[in-house]
Amino acid sequence: MCRRIFVILFLLTVKVGAQTPRIDSIKKRLPGLEIHKQVNSLNELGWQYYFYWVHSDSALKYTNLAYRKASQINYNSGRAEALIVQAGVEGRLLGHPEVMEQYSRQAIQLLKKEKDYKTLSMAYYSLSVAYTIEGKYQEGNEAAIKATQIAEEAKDKLGIGWAKQAIAFNYFKHGEYWKSFPYLIESQEIGKELNDSVLTSLSLAIIARSFNWAGDHQKALNYYYEALQFATPFILLWSHHEDMAYAHLQLKQYDSAIYYQQLNNSDIQTMTADPKVSKKFAAFSKGYSIEIQLAKKQYDSILVQVLPVVQQLRQNRDVVPFMQSLFVLGNVYEGKG
Repeated sequence: MCRRIFVILFLLTVKVGAQTPRIDSIKKRLPGLEIHKQVNSLNELGWQYYFYWVHSDSALKYTNLAYRKASQINYNSGRAEALIVQAGVEGRLLGHPEVMEQYSRQAIQLLKKEKDYKTLSMAYYSLSVAYTIEGKYQEGNEAAIKATQIAEEAKDKLGIGWAKQAIAFNYFKHGEYWKSFPYLIESQEIGKELNDSVLTSLSLAIIARSFNWAGDHQKALNYYYEALQFATPFILLWSHHEDMAYAHLQLKQYDSAIYYQQLNNSDIQTMTADPKVSKKFAAFSKGYSIEIQLAKKQYDSILVQVLPVVQQLRQNRDVVPFMQSLFVLGNVYEGKG
């Protein structure tokens, strides 16, 4: 177990540490590029600050600059890509899915008269994720299918992988996670083939979380160990180490449960230097501590933690976590008599 943890930590250190040279390299060559390539490089910086070196202000700064430069030369694909990055930052990192939906729609409009099918598929992917986060599951599924069709017609294999992941995410979020498995298996295979670490690790992590919710905790851990080999800071912010702590708790492996809960707390502090992002993700970090508090009959403490989360989960129609929160509240009220 100790050796496995050491390997995981080593891989994560290598991946996080490798991001600064990539960003520095893009910034260094930026001034000498002609304007189209400047737009593309600025958008690439946006992606880097979104997925790899998580910082919302920097991602928005560079993509706003890309948008302005693209507007000067009527480069709609560059404008649309900037909006897609901004949509993801707003919706996923900052918790504003309605803004993500708005920006995704704007990107689609910009691309209607273009023949940039790769970016158009990406825009529909972004729209699908926004709808799904908002609890608009039918609309989210339709947008994901549209993203898939566009990517398949363009023979864009990476776009197909992300579109399949969007379909799976939609099923997963409203509780039909068994339906998500075939799409996740396909998306992680494409991610591995094309060396897309975000697509690979995200797909594997959702499979792992699904098994955890279904009660197969050892299989969940097996998928998590594989996912962590590819994980970027963006992935680690989504409390996957905390989910591993829960799996170990159910397997009565208490030392490992404590270790992974501590590692999750560390993720929130070390995977981003952005206080807004840290605050957003810390609000949903509960972990196994709830079960320990139930055992100790610390009911008032649980109510303070869980009640605000229940309201947000109800609004977002996030079915499985909402049901789990209600189950916790039921135990609290039963214990209080």
